[in-house]
Amino acid sequence: MKACRIIIFLAGGLLIFSGALLASQGTPEQPQEKTAPAVPRRIRVGGQVMQAKLIHQVAPKYPKEAKKKHIKGTVRVEIVVDRDGKVIETNVLSGDPLLAKAATEALLEWRYQPTLLNREPIQVLTEVDINFKLP
Repeated sequence: MKACRIIIFLAGGLLIFSGALLASQGTPEQPQEKTAPAVPRRIRVGGQVMQAKLIHQVAPKYPKEAKKKHIKGTVRVEIVVDRDGKVIETNVLSGDPLLAKAATEALLEWRYQPTLLNREPIQVLTEVDINFKLP
């Protein structure tokens, strides 16, 4: 009977020891699924980079009222260039309101080379300065 208890005790100890050994080694890691990185809907690009991609530029028409009032200056506009290179959104950041409308109308006719990210065209957010100078 004593021998039976000793064997059970030893067997129990062996199970505890083997469990502790497995826990210390850790479980083998499951291979993680490879997923493609999330592609952003649009990226922000500096104005000088986009200037180099400009393929069609329309000059703004100087508003008559602004000429009459001798208004000149720079209009800064944030634009969104679509995947095909077309300006699809404008947001005037600064500049005289009389000049801003002419600037945005011209920008909507500008065209850029498409910007690629991972070989795929992507929308671009950038800023453009339109300068109005009186002759």
